[in-house]
Parts: sequence; structure tokens; C-alpha cells
Amino acid sequence: MGVYWKERGRGEHWAVCLNNGVAEAKEKVPGVDLGFVQAKEGGPSCPWSFHLRSESVGAERFGLISRPIKLLSSFRHVFRMSSRRTSARKPGKRARKGGGGSVDEDYFGGYSGIGIHQDMLKDEVRTETYRDAILEMSDFIKGKAVLDVGCGTGILSLFAKQAGARVVYAVDASDMAKYAERIAKANGAEGVIKVIKGKMEEVDLPEGVDVIISEWMGYFLVYESMLDSVFFARDKWLKPGGKILPDRATLYISAFTWPGYIKQNLGFWQNVYNFDFSPLLPMAAKTHLNEPVIDQLRPEQELSERREILGIDMYTAKTSDFLEWKADFKLPVVRSGISHGVMAYFEVTFPLPPLKRSKLLEARRKGDFGTEGKSGKKRGRDIQEIVLTTGPEGEQTHWGQCMFFFNDFDMVRQDDCIKGTISVSRTSSNPRLLDISLTWATDVISPALKTSANNGVVNWRKKAFKLE
Repeated sequence: MGVYWKERGRGEHWAVCLNNGVAEAKEKVPGVDLGFVQAKEGGPSCPWSFHLRSESVGAERFGLISRPIKLLSSFRHVFRMSSRRTSARKPGKRARKGGGGSVDEDYFGGYSGIGIHQDMLKDEVRTETYRDAILEMSDFIKGKAVLDVGCGTGILSLFAKQAGARVVYAVDASDMAKYAERIAKANGAEGVIKVIKGKMEEVDLPEGVDVIISEWMGYFLVYESMLDSVFFARDKWLKPGGKILPDRATLYISAFTWPGYIKQNLGFWQNVYNFDFSPLLPMAAKTHLNEPVIDQLRPEQELSERREILGIDMYTAKTSDFLEWKADFKLPVVRSGISHGVMAYFEVTFPLPPLKRSKLLEARRKGDFGTEGKSGKKRGRDIQEIVLTTGPEGEQTHWGQCMFFFNDFDMVRQDDCIKGTISVSRTSSNPRLLDISLTWATDVISPALKTSANNGVVNWRKKAFKLE
């Protein structure tokens, strides 16, 4: 007898048919593997062992069940059946909630498994941009000492070795460090790549370095506070005239519309099998609108111009700059729609040496080179830098955009302006997490909405979020 189960949502489905101990995936969600093995001979009541893995949440589950349907019933509650993320907690980037260890122990423990590293390595925009930027700097890197802060599997260290580095000090405090060492050896790079297990703030290097490379960016750019370790490495180990890759980072904010999310998570309760479930709407709003949501939107869902709310110069910025900060913003509306909130995304830039710039400029003059590389990876207008963007106009990255939903949604029209202030501070109990507060209002141009009392400014509001 077969068992068929299907999870619906956002057009993505998982279905499994079980017949005589054989599990067959009918439709598969990317990043989720499900396997069954009947533990012993016997009838349908015999125990089954199962292996369930979800890359999207970086978790694995094993166990015994008496009947497959019991697993399938609980499966939907344990793992989200979508390759897109709808909460701001990243696999491996965990809050300290019941972990039992210190903040750092929980944090680095989250990077000891394979799931989060596979997620990052499969992000081609991220990985190929770093590769291209490092190889473009080969004239500077050749024969030099390189420091890879938070090396993970060591992929950036391998790129630095390809670029001709004399030595690469690959530092990581997670248990992945031992695998990075094995990966270096497997690729014949153990003579160049020296893996050092430990916190950047606690390890000793045998020399200063000429280049620091690090993929330190978290959701909302500064989530996780890994930036602190890069600053420490810069101040202690970077030689005068040394380079940092990337060298600049910018966090942007803009207004967005997302009617599909609202319909799926709030509109659903208006009619459930022809019954009114609207009493659950307050709970649904609290569940789906009060936490930041990580996902990838389409360019047409961005309703306003973007505005910079944070800029980081990697050569001069300090940790104290990011303990607590705020920024005012004005977002001119460029397309009409329902404003469901504001989203944040970032760009980081990598420098190009002068010789590379001149060669690329010459290629452009000859028509052999365009301004755009892979979508999401752009060259600056004067070809002085490579830009990695996580904005909606680019190809999807594992960072996506970070959406902050309003509680009340305004219909905005072109030339209206959403203005406000965003305040950010590190959570007192865990400095790797963030407390974010938004204050905003809509400045309308429609004469019908303007009154002498409001002078066109509609309803100042405030909302607090936790990015954890």
C-alpha cells in the first residue's frame, strides 16, 4: 500500500510515494533529501529508519518510525518545504537560544557542519565574485602573505594560492578548520595554505600580511558582528600599504511591495474551506509581520529609489561605529503600489589595480568588454572596482534581501516619499544579534490625501524588530 503526501505553498511541492519500502520523490524541493530504509523484514507495522536532510535549514534528522505516515505528519512541522528562507535566522548563524554554551561557542558551532558551507559555496554570485576579485589582484598578491579571516572550507585561500600568494594564513575557530586543512592537502596547497584553528583575536601569526581577504557579511550586512574580527586583524597584522578584500561595503534601504506574501499568510485566514477564520488574523500578523524576512524579490517589487543607510570603509572603520547607530532616510516612490515595508540589502566592492583598469578600459573602447558581468556582479562605471550586489536587480544570493514589514500598508504613488529613521543596536544578551527600530511616515502628493492638519504627511508610525 502506498502513502502519498504533498505540501503546498508558493508553487513548490514535496511529494513522496512509499511502496514496499521504496521512497520515490515525485516533486522535489531543492536542498531537501528524504530517504527511507525498512529496518527488518516483516509486515507494514515494522519500524522504518529515515534520514532527512534539509540544506535550507542546515539540519539533519535520523530516527525510527513505526509507520511512514507518522514521519510525514511531523515532517511538515519540522522543516519548511521551500528553498526560499522566510525567517531571518540563517543556517549555521544561530542565536544563543538554549545552546548551553557561550555566545561564541554557539556561533562557531553553527559553522562546524557542512550545510552552511554548501549553501555558501553553491552561491555562484558570491563565490565567483570573490574568485574574480582575487585573481584580478594577482599582480599585487603574487609573492605576498595573505590572511583569510574566517576561512571556512578554505575556498578563498585556494583562490589566493591561485593568484600566486607566497603563503596564506587561513584562520577559523570552528571545527571546519580541520577539513580546510585536508582540502588544502587534497589540492596540493598545503605548502602555501597554513590553516590555524582559533579565534582571530587569539591566534598568533609568524609575520604581518600584505592582503586580508574575508567573507564577513551577514544578513543586513552587519548581522553576526564578524566584522569585528576583520578590524582586529587589520589593526594587528596588516602591513602599511596592504590591501583588504573587499575594501568597501554599503547598506541600502528601499520600499517594497509583496502582495503574494500577504495573501498567503494573512489573506488565507479570511476563507478557510468557506469558513471565516479571521479571529486568527492578529496571531498571523504577529507571526508573519513582526520578524524580518529573508527572501529574494523581483526588481519590479522595489517601489522606491534606494538610499544608503550605512557605509563602511574597511581601512578606517572601527567596531565602535557599529555598536549603536541610526540613519534618516527619504525614499522617493518611483512606481505606484501598496507599500508593505522597507527592505535592506548591501553591496561590497573590490578594487582593481591600475594596470588592470587600463587594460579593461582599452577593451571597452574596442567593444570587447561590457559593464556587466554575471547578474549580481557588476563592474564600476570607470572599471575601478568589482561590485557584488545582493539587491533585487541582481541574481539571487544566499543573503537575499532583509524585509521589514509595516503593520499598516499604504497605497503609494509615483513621487510620494516614504521617510523615516532606522535605529540599530547590538542585542545586550548576544552582541552578534541586532535590535532594529523603524520610524516612518508617507509624504503624499495627492491633493485628496493632503489636509491642513497633516500637510501631506500621513501617520507617523514606529515598530521594533529583532534580527536573530
